[in-house]
Amino acid sequence: MAKSWRIVSPTSILGGIREKFELGWNRVIELGKKYPHGFQFIEQYSFSPYIHDEVKQAVYTGGWCGPMNKLYEEAIQQKLFIPMNPGMMVQMHYGSFVYMLKAHLHGVLELNQKALSLGVPKDKALEWGNTRKGYWRIAGSPILGRALNNQYWESNG
Repeated sequence: MAKSWRIVSPTSILGGIREKFELGWNRVIELGKKYPHGFQFIEQYSFSPYIHDEVKQAVYTGGWCGPMNKLYEEAIQQKLFIPMNPGMMVQMHYGSFVYMLKAHLHGVLELNQKALSLGVPKDKALEWGNTRKGYWRIAGSPILGRALNNQYWESNG
């Protein structure tokens, strides 16, 4: 008998918004780690000039993006994120996760639960994650020094 899979949207899970974010993004990471060739294919395919615009639009409004867009809208309404286009925020964060997954698949870094949590307090994670400053201004800052301290770098060689 074949297994049947049911996709559960992060927005349908009971719990706080942080738990929903963790569930959604951890699923992206685990899927990429479990099926690296599939992940790489999807990444390459998503930029293909042969994909019709209707298909791209369906992915951005439905699929996994739709529930994540709703989750980001909820976070904006709760004033956890600055007001921005939720779809754009999902894509920006997705790009960061893709970059981390690629680094993991190439052996540059190890993506495990410890590396993903880093022990930053919930309120600070939200505050620092929504800084208006670009990544170039965060490098060498107290924000990055707290999240990726000397102990973190020593344990990673």
